[in-house]
Amino acid sequence: MNNGYKMSLPAAILMNLNFMLGTGVFVNTVVLAKFVGFMGFLCYVVVGLMLSPLIFTFSDLLKIHPGGSLYTFAEKEISRFAGFITTWIYAIGKTGSASLMIHVFCSFLQQIFVDLRCVPTLGLDFFVLAIFAMLNLLKMQLGNQIQVVFVIMKLIPILFVLGAGLIFFEPINISYESIEFTGLLSGIPLVIFSLAGFELTCAVSSHIKNPEKNASRAILIAFGIVLFFVIAYQFLFFVMCGSDLMHLGSYVDMFPALLNKIIHDGLSRGKLLTVLNLALALSSLGSAYGVLYGNTWNFYRLAQNKHVYFANYFERLNKNGIPFLSLFLKSSLIVLFLLITKGNQIPLQQVSAMGSLFAYTMSAFALFRYRLTHRRVARILPVVALLSCTVLFVLAIEGLMVGNITGLLMFLTCAVFGIIMFFATKKRVAF
Repeated sequence: MNNGYKMSLPAAILMNLNFMLGTGVFVNTVVLAKFVGFMGFLCYVVVGLMLSPLIFTFSDLLKIHPGGSLYTFAEKEISRFAGFITTWIYAIGKTGSASLMIHVFCSFLQQIFVDLRCVPTLGLDFFVLAIFAMLNLLKMQLGNQIQVVFVIMKLIPILFVLGAGLIFFEPINISYESIEFTGLLSGIPLVIFSLAGFELTCAVSSHIKNPEKNASRAILIAFGIVLFFVIAYQFLFFVMCGSDLMHLGSYVDMFPALLNKIIHDGLSRGKLLTVLNLALALSSLGSAYGVLYGNTWNFYRLAQNKHVYFANYFERLNKNGIPFLSLFLKSSLIVLFLLITKGNQIPLQQVSAMGSLFAYTMSAFALFRYRLTHRRVARILPVVALLSCTVLFVLAIEGLMVGNITGLLMFLTCAVFGIIMFFATKKRVAF
């Protein structure tokens, strides 16, 4: 990126909102209802509370290492291998996120433009990915302008649900019969996927004005906003639709079902559905843009430290200061993930959740090691954060074992490849 450009605090908050808000809450609307019924919103409350210590953990780490990244935290406080494996696994997880976001965009695009339904969704995925990868090669100033538009697009369907929910609130839909406890474990990784993203600030924190203060503030403010929105959104959506939400096919069916309940005029319903589908499509595209951009810099840092094959090539920047070969690699991985999963949201969300949880755990341990060496500093925060990570890890793994294990196999395969690559390139840099 342009080394002379620095983001302001509002711009950093917008970037965080773009990272965190959007695709996860939308694609989870139906599947969470299937898993836990009315209690979907409570999953967000529980996971949000358990992630709170991690928010403050990252806030502290950014104060200790201004402009630092996931690699910096683990490498400085633990070891070079810890820095590598944290960044590598996290980057793999975020590749799953970007893959799903692009697929969601294309799925909604086919709902808007009927003629596109004759084109395979995966074909559209690859076409959009090629265009978006080129957009990522532009200067960051243009990226910030795009992000403002994308954040607005994300807010449109959320604010619509919040407003409509206050008007068409149906207390009768709040009942014990609409609660499904058996799917609680399967829902945990999906909720983690929705609330993850605050840590992406670390990848670009060195490009924020006054990073020792503003980077942590951007994380805290954005996470609070997102947590409020997703809890209210899931709660009100179910209250309006009731148990019908549990029987829908997928996320593309949720707004047609909702509008059929609250709007009786067919013409008005059709126009509003087009607006909402367009906003959902663009919000997914915006999330993919932010994740692909931030994730490219994570891989670039691994190349800088000679932890990857052909590191000298992956360090190269284009005229706009973007690591274009790293971007090409990430785009290729997205293609691979989409081919393996066929765009199925569950395994892609599982890969993303496991990648984020691993990075959170290592970062919490890094803060614990730092405070262990500074005996006058309280160690309660990293201990609580580590406990939260442990509980979430156990719940997530149990959820993976209950359902489709494709995501777990993808995650483990990439992790093993990364470990082999690290030790194969170890001779270049001392451990």
